[in-house]
Amino acid sequence: MSKQICMLAHLYDPKRVIFPAYIQPKLDGVRAIWLHKEKKFVSRNNKPLVLPNKLLSSTINIPYDIDGELLIPGKSFNEISGIVRHLDQIPEKLYLEYTIFDIISNEPFLQRYNKIHSNSIIPTIEVDTFDQINSLHNINLLSGYEGSIIRNNAPYEFKRSFNLLKLKPTKEIECKVIGLIEGTGKYEGMLGALTVETPDKKIFNVGSGFIDMQRYMIWNVKSTDHIDKFVKIKYQDLSEYGIPRFPIFKGFKEC
Repeated sequence: MSKQICMLAHLYDPKRVIFPAYIQPKLDGVRAIWLHKEKKFVSRNNKPLVLPNKLLSSTINIPYDIDGELLIPGKSFNEISGIVRHLDQIPEKLYLEYTIFDIISNEPFLQRYNKIHSNSIIPTIEVDTFDQINSLHNINLLSGYEGSIIRNNAPYEFKRSFNLLKLKPTKEIECKVIGLIEGTGKYEGMLGALTVETPDKKIFNVGSGFIDMQRYMIWNVKSTDHIDKFVKIKYQDLSEYGIPRFPIFKGFKEC
């Protein structure tokens, strides 16, 4: 069995947050660890990764073991994973980008962050309240990220740790479309949001999760045809009024 060499996250539990904490966007890429002494990348299970020289040159002078993820803009996790696992230097690997979110040491997170923050680390913000976590998490979702990571100011651990919490939409509901709202700003003349109704008659708007082409087509091509259709919505949890929080459009339900 391969040795795990990185810290893994538990699902978000507010009772586990210790303020001040730190929030980062949650990426949907492939975990990769840079071992600075060996000058190589490995997977989270310590298996060697064959990656382009451009990624080696961007990390080779950083004197720490680094924790991060490999991404290709516009590609899904499954697509990226297939490319990374390939044993040859296939052309698609040239599009890989390495995003840093931590270094591996037994120091508290803030000390680790201060050592690495000038090296293209993912945006990291200190938070002192749950309202700040909820607000920044919503911004992360609207920005297209998979969710958020909350870090306590604790040492790095080589296990699944309650000092590392992942917050992302994990629930799904089917709702009926009852209205369309035009977008503003760059979405003027396109869909801004769908007004939807839950099975128990709760009404809310969902405006994230669409690509621009979807927004244009839904608003401009037979827009009334979408009324009374059903859509799948991802969300984090329900508000005190029973409304899905942080809703994200997943797709129209197939008839």
